[in-house]
Amino acid sequence: REVREETGLMVTEIGDLLTVTHTVNITDKVQCVAFIFDVIGWDGALCPADPDDFILEASFLPSKEAVARLRAVPWANMRDPAIAAVQGTRPQRSLWMYMEVEGKQELATLESR
Repeated sequence: REVREETGLMVTEIGDLLTVTHTVNITDKVQCVAFIFDVIGWDGALCPADPDDFILEASFLPSKEAVARLRAVPWANMRDPAIAAVQGTRPQRSLWMYMEVEGKQELATLESR
């Protein structure tokens, strides 16, 4: 559902789990978990329809350009695991755990299996 909303594509075949990111925001008492999967098959055309209006554009990019764009993301918990997934610099199923206090995110644990 999320992929369809944010890209317009319907995932038809999911590949390996690449990363799991768990972020704990102590100040706001909020936790979030994000998964990055390798997508092997999809249908449709790129046309984001994010109801939250966070995703305004979607595109297929060469790895080098994707990493360059990801480097501009200000949130480490979104940026660093995504870059590692694109570049393949961490083993699949890596777990990234972040602790956020007063708006600053710090990597608490990075484990690979």
